[in-house]
Amino acid sequence: MEYRRDPRFLANQPVSVTDLESSSPPQHGELADFSNLGVRLLVPCRLSPGTAVKVQWAGTLLLGEVIYCNQAEGGFHAGLRLEDALYDTDALAAMVVERPARLRNSLSG
Repeated sequence: MEYRRDPRFLANQPVSVTDLESSSPPQHGELADFSNLGVRLLVPCRLSPGTAVKVQWAGTLLLGEVIYCNQAEGGFHAGLRLEDALYDTDALAAMVVERPARLRNSLSG
């Protein structure tokens, strides 16, 4: 029986995982499940506990710390404690591009 504070939800989403403490290229992995406080990833290469990572997929950016990383079928299961999250980053980027254009138009008119 599991005793968790928050329920976990299955995700099975492809993600890009970047180790923020190294110069290695991002790994392609899978978001296996998530809760309010953390996520579990399936990644091809081991991530060291304590490492800060960035996880990106479909307009979402998560920042977290690796809590554990255990051998699993197809790679490693890495558990992350979430530190910060940004959602709809595509919309945010569009607003940044659009805002200067609106400002220029209002100044010229």
